[in-house]
Amino acid sequence: MLEFEYSLTTSPKILENAAEAIGAAFGEKIHTKNNALVFPPSVATGKGEFYSLDLGLGLSLMDCRFTKEVKFIRKPLLINDFHIVHFNLSSMPVWVTTQNGDSVDVGTDWKNAVYYGTSGLGAELYPAPEGNLRMVNIIFSRAWLIKHYDIEKTPLHPGLAREFLMDQPVQFFMDLDLRLLLIAEEILVSTPPTYMQRLFYEGCAKRLVALVADRLARPVCNDEKLKFSEVSTVMAIKERVSRALDKPLPPLEELSAECAMSKTKFASLFKAIYHKNYSDYFLQTKMQKAAELLLKGSPVSEVGHAVGYNNLSHFAKAFKDYFNTTPKLYQKGAKIIKG
Repeated sequence: MLEFEYSLTTSPKILENAAEAIGAAFGEKIHTKNNALVFPPSVATGKGEFYSLDLGLGLSLMDCRFTKEVKFIRKPLLINDFHIVHFNLSSMPVWVTTQNGDSVDVGTDWKNAVYYGTSGLGAELYPAPEGNLRMVNIIFSRAWLIKHYDIEKTPLHPGLAREFLMDQPVQFFMDLDLRLLLIAEEILVSTPPTYMQRLFYEGCAKRLVALVADRLARPVCNDEKLKFSEVSTVMAIKERVSRALDKPLPPLEELSAECAMSKTKFASLFKAIYHKNYSDYFLQTKMQKAAELLLKGSPVSEVGHAVGYNNLSHFAKAFKDYFNTTPKLYQKGAKIIKG
């Protein structure tokens, strides 16, 4: 098993340090480019990225598969100045070993999939060799936490509140819930344009930290009836369909069979996750993409094909039903506003 050591920091240097540590373990040169590790095929496939979002706030994400068994080792620091919230979305066992020697599986289920720790205590993380390691880490300084959250007024568990107020080292696990999962998954699968990367990831990171604080105050999870594996499968299918909007929408029967679910179960689970039924969700997605393309000046016929309409009149009718105007008038109005 190859081991990589790292320390908590919100500095962009964390990416260079990771490249050096992983490269030394594998005996390979690993470069960094545009906030990302560039993995040689002999090391890993997939992505590992880090974004410095604000003074004292950073976000790392990883969706990759290493070619060998690996272990990430975080040594304790003398100062307890940095906090990390780790969200594990892997569909395989991933173990975290805490400072006191407890080994907890944070993968494959909702249970214990959120790990919170501070830099005064060390930890080790080692994934099973099969499958992708999918995780989101939010790192922030104590100064950032105090600036954005009023710890004294947060209704935490008395012991935990005291530890936070006195800046004592802490480590604990929380169960994942659907709200946390959706935001963390959005971070992993989204590719925001460069000009809004920082804004997008900063908004997502702050929402996750806020929801974790809310869970500490009200730890009741309402997702007991949902299964992590089923939710993950539906989310993966949604992403696949979203990347192929130029194709006809797959029928529910086909997708539910792929998930080994009944049509009714797939439909109800999709609505529970996204708060819209399957057809309404993708109608909205198609129309929003059509509007974006029209604003960029794309011809109406090309826009129709790009969102899966081979018949231009069908596209025009669907667009008008959704936006209460025709594609041409929508595009013309946008030009007038710009001009």
